[in-house]
Amino acid sequence: MIALLVSAAFAMEVDVGVGAELVTNDPFMTPIGLRVATVVRPLPWLGVGASVAGHPLHPVNTYGQYLDAVQIVPDYSPILGSASVFGDVRFARGAIGRFDGALDLVVGAGGVYTVEDCAAMGMSDDAACLATQREAHLASVIGLSASVGSGRWALRVRGERWQYTERVFDTVKENKIPIWAGVDAVVRFGGPKR
Repeated sequence: MIALLVSAAFAMEVDVGVGAELVTNDPFMTPIGLRVATVVRPLPWLGVGASVAGHPLHPVNTYGQYLDAVQIVPDYSPILGSASVFGDVRFARGAIGRFDGALDLVVGAGGVYTVEDCAAMGMSDDAACLATQREAHLASVIGLSASVGSGRWALRVRGERWQYTERVFDTVKENKIPIWAGVDAVVRFGGPKR
């Protein structure tokens, strides 16, 4: 039994990726974030994974855009970080010469951390603004991921739609739907020989 478990563990593929991402549907700011993700594949077509990403609150050369945003939309809250757990189903896989590729459907749950800059909005002393200045939100995640690689290395491109509800000024609830786009450099361990 132990030999079976050990051989099954070595047959699983484990992907570890590091890359960049940005929010594509934010008209005011698109801060670039750093993302680290791992996926374990107990079966070639099924994966279970987790990711963590960090995003700068005021990226270089966009602070002016942020100030403009909070003047136009007073409840604007940039995303400072995110994390998710997810499952993916590989519905297409193929190889051409030395290269292999895959297309995955990603479904999961995540968390988003947002920060409102009450000072930039001129509301440093406003109790309603301060009450919701820093918030963590539960989010649903759905997306697509495509990868192309050779041997242990791969390049993964992905798009994910996150959905969460944000409290603004302690009373108003807003539905947020950021769409993330990203690219990761991936190292693959175990799994089928390539």
